[in-house]
Amino acid sequence: MRKQYPPTFKAKIVLDLLKEEKSLQEAAAHYDVHINQLRQWRQRALDELPGLFSREQQVSQAEV
Repeated sequence: MRKQYPPTFKAKIVLDLLKEEKSLQEAAAHYDVHINQLRQWRQRALDELPGLFSREQQVSQAEV
């Protein structure tokens, strides 16, 4: 059976990874999550960040 992680747990880990205070290996050991999973979560967060701000900007402009 696959492990499932709540979104808040994933967000916490990704924020930790983006701080770059720990290596991926250290974070994987600390959180007991496979390193490839951490890479995927970090990449997804980085890919979706620009869209987060562009959608917010579009909504703000539509309200004006």
